[in-house]
Amino acid sequence: MTQQAPAPKSSNKNGRIVVALLIGLVVGLGIGIVIGDVVLSTHSGAGTNNQVQVSGTISEAQTGTIEFDNQNGTIHTTGQITNGEYSVLLVGGQSYSVEIYDIRYWYYSIYVPLGVSTFTANF
Repeated sequence: MTQQAPAPKSSNKNGRIVVALLIGLVVGLGIGIVIGDVVLSTHSGAGTNNQVQVSGTISEAQTGTIEFDNQNGTIHTTGQITNGEYSVLLVGGQSYSVEIYDIRYWYYSIYVPLGVSTFTANF
């Protein structure tokens, strides 16, 4: 009867190294995808759940505060006016009352359309 010689120990060790490398590569790829999406993403939240990035200029105020309130009073969003410009994230498909405060008080109404991710409202 012919006996087969046992496999050299080095081939068993090499197999473990290959498996460990493959697992490391898969885990590293998964982590890289997650980190890349978080770090490199330019998602502003706009477009999600009807959110709309509303921005524009205000001729009456160079600095101050702009406030948006929807008609039923469930949404209240404020933003800073800097150099006559503002930017806020609102829910689309709703009418808002807009109050602008600097030294004076200005009042406007706008409708933020549904289905867009950005909207410009100049006052």
